Amino acid sequence: MSNIKKNFIYISVYNFLLMLLPIVTSPILSRRLGAELLGIYNYVDAIVSIFLVVASTGIYRYGMREIAKYKENKDLMSQKYINIVLVNILNVFFVISIYFLFVIYMVDETNRMYFWIKLVTLLTVIFDNAFLYYGLENIKILTLRDGLTKIVAFVCIVIFIKSSEDIYLYFIIMSICPFISAFWGFIYSRRFIKFKIPELKECKKLYKPLIILMIPSLSYIIYQSMDKVMINTFYNASEVGYYACASKVLVLRTIITSLGTAMCPHLVSLYSKGNIEIANKKFVDSLLISLIIAIFSLANIIAISKEFAPIFWGSSFSVCSNLMIGFAISIPIWCISEVIRTQYLLPHGRDNQYMLSFIIGLIINAISNVLLIPIWGAIGAILSIILSELMMSFIQAWFIRKEVCIKYSIYKCIPYVIIALISILIVRGFVLLQLNITIITLILEILVSIISFSILVCFYEYITNKKIILNIIFNKMKKTL
Repeated sequence: MSNIKKNFIYISVYNFLLMLLPIVTSPILSRRLGAELLGIYNYVDAIVSIFLVVASTGIYRYGMREIAKYKENKDLMSQKYINIVLVNILNVFFVISIYFLFVIYMVDETNRMYFWIKLVTLLTVIFDNAFLYYGLENIKILTLRDGLTKIVAFVCIVIFIKSSEDIYLYFIIMSICPFISAFWGFIYSRRFIKFKIPELKECKKLYKPLIILMIPSLSYIIYQSMDKVMINTFYNASEVGYYACASKVLVLRTIITSLGTAMCPHLVSLYSKGNIEIANKKFVDSLLISLIIAIFSLANIIAISKEFAPIFWGSSFSVCSNLMIGFAISIPIWCISEVIRTQYLLPHGRDNQYMLSFIIGLIINAISNVLLIPIWGAIGAILSIILSELMMSFIQAWFIRKEVCIKYSIYKCIPYVIIALISILIVRGFVLLQLNITIITLILEILVSIISFSILVCFYEYITNKKIILNIIFNKMKKTL
């Protein structure tokens, strides 16, 4: 089995945990902490996330690309790694000094302790060297490490978070567990890296590409965080809690992210060796598969949202049903820009285009947030996300229009959109036949949604002989037998 397929499997398993654990913990937290305290946590986390991105600059993406380029030369790779680590440490301590001033002078006393606990999250960046493992295409180590940490965090939440009085403990759990995970990965890296003395001149040269790569990441986290901050400002913490719960459906995007994470180092290698046609074909195929997954996610969320929210989070969270649909609509739109930036712009080193699209998206998101959130609250924030994602997808598609034709992938998805609509109608028809809506009904509803979409896809591909998903299934079956 090739590295790219192994890595995709490992990342998919890990991301399955990322999807499963929030699904399990979310109803526990919504009932034990309530919408207001969940909103406070997400509000604090949103602000700290901005500091987190600045602290890490663009080290993850830059480091992954550099390690992927030089992984066949251990000495050169080790030197690159050491230089990146030194720059990372210096950045983190600089940002922490700013964070201290922010907490002391800008944060009110009621929330100050939350921010002090979250300081551990910034310290985590010092040891976070995930870029090394992704660059080496050695994803197994990360999935085992992070997967185990997520399970530990889940167990701690179930055991220790009992009521609203445990909100501080929840902050501690969510801060300490990532720190332990990153520290272990940092120590384990000695197996792959030779110790080198950092080259100060080379370290100085890193800042320009790192800052360029940081800007789109910062733009992305700002427009994600901006929503929660502005909802809290114009509405209240409870509305942030509803928004945060509904946004859990976006964990389905991690399947697409898994494919992009596994593909990026592989495409970097292909492009660097001049295998342009092969790389472009893999990119187009990956976009098509990712869009089908996105449409599948969209159909399932829309089909079950009305019953899911009140049963899953409690009757007081029924308002999340409409929010879930809004987030679902954003997934296919986001998919296009995500695949282009991670599987084409980044492997080609086109960081300026990558940066520009995010800045424009941030500006659109900020303006639309100011206009829409005061009127519609969380719904307004979701509409802002859709608008900004549309613009980013359009801009990035325009950048590569002369090199790769992505219209092919988009046009081929139209039948799958029709299948999604039929699948939604089937599920809603099933619900109408039910006398009482219970947890059993919801489980059956999810199964009907998944099965109906899958059967319709297989039937369509079989009769049209356009076997995209079927070819993937058959290829896996052949290799298993």
